[in-house]
Amino acid sequence: MILEPLQAKCYIAKQENKEFIIKTRLEKIMKNITAEITVYGADWCPDCRRAKRILEETKTVYRWVDIDKDREGEQFVIRTNHGNRSIPTIVFHDGGILVEPSNEQLSAKLSQIPSRSLD
Repeated sequence: MILEPLQAKCYIAKQENKEFIIKTRLEKIMKNITAEITVYGADWCPDCRRAKRILEETKTVYRWVDIDKDREGEQFVIRTNHGNRSIPTIVFHDGGILVEPSNEQLSAKLSQIPSRSLD
C-alpha cells in the first residue's frame, strides 16, 4: 500500500490515537485489578482453600502468597501471628488483618470494601 504524504500523516495520527486509546484502557483495567487483598496460606490448608473459594465466588481480586514457597511471606505470617504459622492470614488495603476467619467474618469484611472485582 502506497500512501501520499497527507494520507500517511492521517494514517499515522489514527494509529497513534488507537495506541493512546488502547494504552488508556489498559491502564484503567490494570488499576481496577490491582490486588488490595493479600492472602498468605498454603495449598494443603483447607481453611485457605475455603477463603480462596469465597474470594473467587465474590470475584474479588487478591494476591496469593504460598508461605511454603515464599520465605518472606512465611516470616510475615510468623511475625504477624506472634510466632505462629496461622493461615490463612488475610491482609486488606486498609491495614486490617483477618487470621483464620470464618466464612461470616470474611464475607463481612469483604462487604465493607468498595467493589474491586474483575467484572
